[in-house]
Amino acid sequence: MEVYLKFFLNYQEKCGREEETMVFPEEKINLKTINSRLSEKYDLDIEKVKQQGIIMLNNKAVNNLEPEQVEIRDGDKIALMPLVSGG
Repeated sequence: MEVYLKFFLNYQEKCGREEETMVFPEEKINLKTINSRLSEKYDLDIEKVKQQGIIMLNNKAVNNLEPEQVEIRDGDKIALMPLVSGG
């Protein structure tokens, strides 16, 4: 299974890249699985992203769901974006 991740602004800086393709041997995963990989590789925690930014799955925000509830499918696109404000 392949999942595509896109990192914006401070998440891009933390990960050192704009995007990444993650490959998983499992047929079924959820956002908790993605969190484990991000934590190992970049010391990035989905729970902190939920508090400080927006997690998009195929252009839909999933911040209000628990990571275990967010089912990920082959080819899904996940974007991690910080909250942006302006004046």
